[in-house]
Amino acid sequence: MPAMREVKEKEPTARDRLRTWIQSELKGKSEVNLPELTERAVTFVSKDRKLLNAMLLELLRPMVYEEARLIVAHSRGEPPAERMHQLGDDLVSRNGLSERARRMSRKWLEFTEHAGDRHVLLLDMTAEDLALAEAESKGRGDVEYAYAGLWAKLRTRLENGQRVRDVWTVQEIEAAYQSAKAA
Repeated sequence: MPAMREVKEKEPTARDRLRTWIQSELKGKSEVNLPELTERAVTFVSKDRKLLNAMLLELLRPMVYEEARLIVAHSRGEPPAERMHQLGDDLVSRNGLSERARRMSRKWLEFTEHAGDRHVLLLDMTAEDLALAEAESKGRGDVEYAYAGLWAKLRTRLENGQRVRDVWTVQEIEAAYQSAKAA
């Protein structure tokens, strides 16, 4: 009998852990001050070395890529128009970029899409990445259309200066949202 492959639970990414923390911080709040929330997030992340390292890797990678691109271009004495361009993990000169652009549309050279917990350059996406991106795009579209319908419905009862809480109950809002989702 063939050996069974062990299925491992996917460990939450640094972004997942931060998102969970933010959700707990925002629970029950009607407003949030983003600079204050950011300061508290820095404290939260800095207390966990593993989380801090994962967050740094995620945030520093694009910064390192950009700085390396600028330094390479500057070291060649290239004017801004001739500087290196990032394509995936490669730095490509303008001439190299022109060569690649002849083979494909420029838009798609730099197009990235969210897939799971990453943004991936379209040209580097796998079938699995594309399936994730497709599902996420469809989900975002459905949700955004439902919210747009809800905002329009809620606005119909408000007069200047009134707040939603002055006119709508939570139950009515939920019913209006469900109606907007079904539309």
